[in-house]
Amino acid sequence: MLPNSIGHDKIRGIVKSNMYGNDSAMLKPEDIANGIMYALSQPEHVDVGELLIWPTRQEN
Repeated sequence: MLPNSIGHDKIRGIVKSNMYGNDSAMLKPEDIANGIMYALSQPEHVDVGELLIWPTRQEN
């Protein structure tokens, strides 16, 4: 399982809390798909050179 393979305690804790804690903080596959569809649906004269997608709520 992914969290158990992480050697750094703090990082392992963050991954576990994101996996098992608050699901609303994690991106869903459809979130990424929506971003891709946005980029692909732009007019021919528009070039989407970079698309950054992250959850709005992030742990510090």
